[in-house]
Amino acid sequence: MPDIQKSSRPSYLRGAAILASAAILAKIIGAIFKIPLGNLLDDNTYGLFSVAYRVYALLLAISYAGIPTAMSRLVSAAVERGETRQARRYFKVALPAFAVVGMVASVLMFVFAPQLASFMEGEDAALAIRVLSPAVFLCCVVSVYEGYSMGYSDMMPTAVKQIVEVTAKLVFGLGVAWLVLRPIPKQLLENGKMGRILTAAQQSTAAAAAISGAVIGLALALPVLIIYKRRRTDRAIVLRGETAPIGRTLGTILKVSIPITLGSAAMSVVSLADTKIVRSALMDGAGLTKEVAGSMFGIYEKAMTLFTMVPAL
Repeated sequence: MPDIQKSSRPSYLRGAAILASAAILAKIIGAIFKIPLGNLLDDNTYGLFSVAYRVYALLLAISYAGIPTAMSRLVSAAVERGETRQARRYFKVALPAFAVVGMVASVLMFVFAPQLASFMEGEDAALAIRVLSPAVFLCCVVSVYEGYSMGYSDMMPTAVKQIVEVTAKLVFGLGVAWLVLRPIPKQLLENGKMGRILTAAQQSTAAAAAISGAVIGLALALPVLIIYKRRRTDRAIVLRGETAPIGRTLGTILKVSIPITLGSAAMSVVSLADTKIVRSALMDGAGLTKEVAGSMFGIYEKAMTLFTMVPAL
């Protein structure tokens, strides 16, 4: 097999183009998912969906954000020094370490789902939070594979992962939500439109069904990354150089990843605080009932989805 260091590696611009193209396509597919989802779910249910996703985003930032950047930086530096054995050691140390971190975060998210939902003034979102909890573990594992490939300047696995994940979210998220809501008959609402009047239990179930696509997407993306690494990256590497002790290797990974994680988590904390403040203001400040406040928050989230799409692209 050719030495990956001496072979023609993708250029920086090509890698950036691959990631940019994948990101744009992922955002388009994401819009195709969220726009019909907003029409499928009533406003209150969409608000519960958003509450669960905000809680997930915070735990995701804590357990996931810094891993790909840290891995790609460390692996790339090791490869440039000709220490491909150490580059592989980074992967072998990071995978179990961050898998444990992700597992702990997923368990905490599952166990304390009612408390998290109550804190966010959305008690009925507890089921959706529990359904989404395995995604934190999957993200931690997936991110190690992503960072390792990016360290070798190979952006294709990350691009494929994004497309697989968001496509599965579209197909399964919408599909499962539709199957859950299908038996519930539509009727004429006060605004003159046809729609469904859902009980609190039905809203909770529908929100959980819609958000299940995120977990399924990651579960499908992980085998793709594993196969790609074994068939492409590993076969092209000529192992060279010495390796550092496991403890020092883990310490280096944490030293690089923790500052990035804290910075990313700060934005998620602000977003989570915004959700709590808005919902609290609608109920306590404006004196609205939980149902009316939930519906208004769902309308707010639908508008924010369209607003954030442009800067995200």
